[in-house]
Amino acid sequence: MYLDEYKRWLAAELDDADLKPELAKIEGNDDEIKDRFAVALKFGTAGLRGVLGAGTNRMNIYVVRQATQGLANWVKTQGGTQTVAISYDSRIKSDVFAKAAAEVATEVVDAVKASADKPVAETAAEVVKTAKKAACKTSTKKASSKKTASRKS
Repeated sequence: MYLDEYKRWLAAELDDADLKPELAKIEGNDDEIKDRFAVALKFGTAGLRGVLGAGTNRMNIYVVRQATQGLANWVKTQGGTQTVAISYDSRIKSDVFAKAAAEVATEVVDAVKASADKPVAETAAEVVKTAKKAACKTSTKKASSKKTASRKS
């Protein structure tokens, strides 16, 4: 099964040019192919963490897109106005992964407050500002509803 997945990746037109040479380099090496394709990279308490490279058990834009799709689908089920913050840090390809995540998230979630073009601190400040505005609107609506309800009594 993992060999089929490896062959699918090898035959695909990949967006990340770094992955093709890596896939060609491991051709015929069953241990390397199995390590990269036998399992999927796990999303843990610290998010996605793993070795950069080709395969379902490596950090790459395809794994990031898949994880983002799952998260965005879940956020969409939560109702109301949901905001997703996406940013990056100084790790290798962090900006590339943030852009890939933003592309996927914007297809599913209406309010993506972030940008893969801004550093973490700037994006976090925008998200806090947006959350405070949303909380004020919600508080104002609740207060109006209570006043209207008490007048009817």
